[in-house]
Amino acid sequence: MNRFFVFLLFLLFSLSAALADADIAAVQSALKERGFYYGAIDGQWNDGTSAAVSRFQIRDGQEITGRLTPETLRGLGLPAANYEAAAPRGSWKILREEDAEFLAAAPKAREPVAPPAAERVTRSREEITRERLRDFVAAFVLAGLDPDVNEELAFFADRVRYFDDGLVSRKAIRGDLRRYNAKFPERRFRLAGELEVTRDRGDELQVSFPLRYEVRSEDGWKKGTVRKTLDLRREGRQLTIVGVNEERE
Repeated sequence: MNRFFVFLLFLLFSLSAALADADIAAVQSALKERGFYYGAIDGQWNDGTSAAVSRFQIRDGQEITGRLTPETLRGLGLPAANYEAAAPRGSWKILREEDAEFLAAAPKAREPVAPPAAERVTRSREEITRERLRDFVAAFVLAGLDPDVNEELAFFADRVRYFDDGLVSRKAIRGDLRRYNAKFPERRFRLAGELEVTRDRGDELQVSFPLRYEVRSEDGWKKGTVRKTLDLRREGRQLTIVGVNEERE
């Protein structure tokens, strides 16, 4: 292989990388302008950028993927790009935990889910906001797309009120998630409406939301909408699921 050919390959690789970085930088800028990203505009595809993409997708009613899709680029007002970044596996962790930078910078994130009585105000209750809940739901969906069921299992408490099965263990949930993944190896989800806080007891609350799904089994694709209900408990810096149910809409 002559030196000119090697140099040409190197030049093409460098140009491709530069264009990819420019695409990501444009995405970061668009997300920052809309209040979904507060990191550096560095053109680097990382967990923080993926989390911001997921945050935009769930607020915009798009399919929640954590990666760049044609729908997401159109929603951000950006041209289609050849560069489609995969969602880093750790991006859901940023959404699940309290993203202090996002919560501090986004004014709308400071609105509590329900105005509590003055005498019952607690720090933990003040910090559970609608933005925080949307982040949690996005994280839960992203983790559920991972082929490793332990990613989604991390959201559940040791004992959970699980659909119509009553109080079950994490081991039982793990088995159910494995069966679901085997039956529906390909899945798509998007938020189909607003989150509704149906019960608020300080460190425990219940939130419900319509979730549109498309799942593929051996029989082909199935789609529909369910109203998902999550019973959540505050544990340190995280929300943990202590109950889950759903109804078809």
